[in-house]
Amino acid sequence: MTFPGNPPIISVVPDIPMERLTLFAKALSDPTRVRILWMLRGRRLCVCEIGDALGVPQSSLSTHLQGLRTAGLVDAEKERTWAYYSLQEWVGPMLERLDGQFLQGAEPVFEQDAARLQARLKMREGGCCVVGYGQLIQIGEKRK
Repeated sequence: MTFPGNPPIISVVPDIPMERLTLFAKALSDPTRVRILWMLRGRRLCVCEIGDALGVPQSSLSTHLQGLRTAGLVDAEKERTWAYYSLQEWVGPMLERLDGQFLQGAEPVFEQDAARLQARLKMREGGCCVVGYGQLIQIGEKRK
């Protein structure tokens, strides 16, 4: 179905089952989940790194990550004592389609998250997380 002046819907929404599309939309209904998904674009992060970059309590982060796992938006894998998260393959392209269309006012938040994440990633050794949750707090940052 098309409307005058609008592209066909099929070109806007990729070939994704309705259930998956609905779960994706629900995930976008919460700012913290949007921030997590954006942070995971193109990278694999430890839960500690995500939490420190977002500055959210561990219990809150755990709830959001569980919801994203249940929705099938992220993969989780355990490596020694660390849990690493990455986007499901189909999620990245969906986020790219949203970039610049719906999130234009959110850039300052994403920029702050990116700066905090870069500070946190500098703590890695051999490309792996080696420190626990709350490390940015311990080196002088304050929780929001």
